[in-house]
Amino acid sequence: MDDPVPESLRYRVRKESSGRCDLCGATKNEQSLDVDHIKPRSKGGPSVIENLQVLCAKCNRSKGNKDDTGFRFDPGERDVESGWRMVLMGSISKKLAARLRSHQSHFRQLTEQASEIGSSIRVPKDVKDIQECVEMGFDPVHAAYVSAQNLLSVFAESVSVLDEFEPYYEVAGAAQEEYMPGGPPMSPLTGSYFTTWAFFDCRFGPDKETIGTCLVDVSDLLGLDDGTIEIIRRFQESRMGIYAHCGTVDNSKCILRELVTNREFTCHPTSGYAGQEGQLWYVRLCPPLFDLVEYHLVFTTPYILIETTEADWTAYLNRSLLEASDSDASGGLNGLMKFGKSLNHWNEFVFQAYHHSQSDAIFLAGLPDVKGSLPHAT
Repeated sequence: MDDPVPESLRYRVRKESSGRCDLCGATKNEQSLDVDHIKPRSKGGPSVIENLQVLCAKCNRSKGNKDDTGFRFDPGERDVESGWRMVLMGSISKKLAARLRSHQSHFRQLTEQASEIGSSIRVPKDVKDIQECVEMGFDPVHAAYVSAQNLLSVFAESVSVLDEFEPYYEVAGAAQEEYMPGGPPMSPLTGSYFTTWAFFDCRFGPDKETIGTCLVDVSDLLGLDDGTIEIIRRFQESRMGIYAHCGTVDNSKCILRELVTNREFTCHPTSGYAGQEGQLWYVRLCPPLFDLVEYHLVFTTPYILIETTEADWTAYLNRSLLEASDSDASGGLNGLMKFGKSLNHWNEFVFQAYHHSQSDAIFLAGLPDVKGSLPHAT
């Protein structure tokens, strides 16, 4: 088939890309570059400048015959279990990739730290090893996610001085000051909850990126191995959810059923709180790694929802979904639970709903849209 893109149009597209791959930022000195159809010609994509981009050979091979929904997961557009819509590298990631390529010496410490921490993110390749570790009271899958979180902390601190990340630190810094005060009384937002929100759910910039998506985007430049990247990607895909406790299995695990979708998950609560059948939990579930285990991790300290019923919360979620633009119930629920109706929607709920706590669980009362039901509503 003849190439339908005129040379003059190719020239314009290459010029607008500043001689770099629109996905990873590679230059022509690093990879061969070519003009690509965002929506493939085989799927009706026209040869107009709005449907053209510059990709390096590596990214072009990865894209294949996909349309512009290729490459990076966009958390919130699709349900975790059914698949996520994927988007091109965001503008902030592109700027960071360009910095890493042109100022490698400046980022040497970050690269070394990422490599050092990344090397600690290892999951045993034998299922028996994991089972033995769990029987000893230590979950290596949990350890892998914690190590990934540590890597994100190093990354976030390292990029904090860069101008392109100023929008992130404006919103995340304001949220930390508001919801995680340094002195008493202690915040009901736990460290595991707030950190994962800040890294994976707090979107910023014109392309709604997160710290997690930015690290995945430049992971090759930092020398992260495929296993480490996959753990970070799955962490990025995770979200908070509201679940009904359906009983315990194997002593250390419980069955959680998500409201609205009714999907059930066998879960390992990392705080050690086993809970009771019939309780409602607000928690972040992290999926199994590399198909080595069949259970999910309850990564955050469980928030136990009291003084409300499953029917109350189901009605609240359905009311909220009616306001969402996504007509798909699972997709709309995913966006609601991950990003809320506003940036601090769920942070504010936890703050206002705090009732009491114990070492391995925190108890919340009320519904987000019924102010009179929240103990600390203002």
